[in-house]
Amino acid sequence: MGRAVVGGMDQRQRVLFGLAGVTFAIGALVLLGWGLDVRVLTTVIPGQVTMKPNTALCFVLSAIALAVPDAASRRAAAVRVGCLSLVVALAAATLVEYVCGTGLGIDQLLFREPMISSGTSHPGRMAPNSAVNFVLLGVSFLLARRPSQKAARVAQALTLGALLVTLLATLGYVYRAHVLVGLFSLNRMAVHAIVGFAALGVAMLVTTAERAWIGEILRTRSSRAVASRLLPAALVVPVSVGALVLAGFRDGLYDAAFAACLMAGAEVISFTLLTWLSVRALNAFEEEKSVARIDALTGLRARRGFLIEATHMLEARRKARRGSLVLFVDLDGMKRVNDEHGHHVGDAALVEMAAVLRSVFRSTDVIARLGGDEFVIFCGAGTAAFGAAMVRRLHAKLDEVNTMPGRRYRLACSVGFEVADEGAQQSIDDLLARADAAMYEAKRAKRGARVAASGAHRAIPPASRDSRSRWMVS
Repeated sequence: MGRAVVGGMDQRQRVLFGLAGVTFAIGALVLLGWGLDVRVLTTVIPGQVTMKPNTALCFVLSAIALAVPDAASRRAAAVRVGCLSLVVALAAATLVEYVCGTGLGIDQLLFREPMISSGTSHPGRMAPNSAVNFVLLGVSFLLARRPSQKAARVAQALTLGALLVTLLATLGYVYRAHVLVGLFSLNRMAVHAIVGFAALGVAMLVTTAERAWIGEILRTRSSRAVASRLLPAALVVPVSVGALVLAGFRDGLYDAAFAACLMAGAEVISFTLLTWLSVRALNAFEEEKSVARIDALTGLRARRGFLIEATHMLEARRKARRGSLVLFVDLDGMKRVNDEHGHHVGDAALVEMAAVLRSVFRSTDVIARLGGDEFVIFCGAGTAAFGAAMVRRLHAKLDEVNTMPGRRYRLACSVGFEVADEGAQQSIDDLLARADAAMYEAKRAKRGARVAASGAHRAIPPASRDSRSRWMVS
């Protein structure tokens, strides 16, 4: 997946800088609030739990590490690693305090909390779910810079774990289930900490967006379309429906059983609708691809469809060390047919030629109309003798068609082909260009040798190869 570069900075780096700015602002404002004793900066919402100084410091350090670009100097990279290591160490030490039931003297190093506030069991101590998130995200950011797919998968798994912890805290606030806000602890995660962790989690996924599981979601246009519909709805719909149903239950409008029925019914309806919308989007993409890959007049593959399928077949045969063959076919005299009989007859001639090609070549060959009166065939057999034999079969079939009674025009063509030898590195575009050039040489040779009194096909000479390794048959 390519990156758009704007003003010397690619789009991904711009997004990371923006998320780093949000995270840094949260941490810096909280530290400023503790330093100046501005309560609103530490709580955001009056009466809610304060963000502890160590939590704010970890956000600032994480933002600094996030802002360091991939192509940074060794000194800047060392600063990034140092910031992340300090974040992980501080969060891990806090978890040790919770597990061992002791204090390590780190809770109030920066500022002293004068008294135990709402949602706090130990003055100045980071909430346990915040500490878990910093450990998970810190390790994931350290792993994300490694090029291996395994490191990217582990980093994304750790990030998704941190986002799950953040989601539980969010649900705790929405549903007023404080046991989730503190991860089964009296110490709760602050409201603005949720925003900071969400920004860090998204930044982590953006960092590894081209790899591992996130890369699978974003690989194609259709997968991105489905993800853009389902993923936001998977977060918003259940939370919103659950909050509304719970509000009605708490107001005494219905009992618990009825609330559960409402919740289940609303989610079934919403996700059925989302599934239908996603299927419709996929069908639209498939239809768009089919229109682009199939020629509407002849039913053969169009240029785009040919290039895609022939490229895959060429690569497969190259890996198997087998040759391939590309034939370029141009109908002769189509201008005269259109001028004398009308374009509807010319279209009929193209449709007839498509039927002839289908009857001559195998079902495993890729036959396409490139446009106008030009056709191309990719064959999974890479010898000049086979190419010459197929051209003779094509001309023999045209002679047979032209002898049918009641015909208003003759079908004739010039053909050139190119062989891709075993292990050759030509692209399908290279083969097309060389086969096209050979076809024009065949057309010029036919014009030079044509007898004025006869418009019939002349005998087909053996295939000849010029100095540029093209094959031409008239």
